[in-house]
Order: sequence, then C-alpha cells, then structure tokens
Amino acid sequence: PGGWDIPSMDSYIRLVTSYLIEYSEDWCSGRSYINPKIITSIEQERSKAA
Repeated sequence: PGGWDIPSMDSYIRLVTSYLIEYSEDWCSGRSYINPKIITSIEQERSKAA
C-alpha cells in the first residue's frame, strides 16, 4: 500500500526493454555527431586558405 508496485518482474523487463529499443531507434535515426554541413563548411574554408 502506498508504493509503486510492479505487477511482475516480467512486466518490468518488458517496460525497460521497450524503452531501450525506442531510445536506440531515436539515437540511430535522429542524432549525428558529425554534421555533413559542418564538414562541407570546413572543407570550403580549407580550400580557400590553400
């Protein structure tokens, strides 16, 4: 009573697994540490300097 009760360990594992799958999909599809526009800009600046 009064606490957050998890119905079962299987339910908890399904919840965490679904969260991790969604997190992984978001990371793969939405994030890029190397932005192609920045690379192009750097290449253009280097070619001007050369």
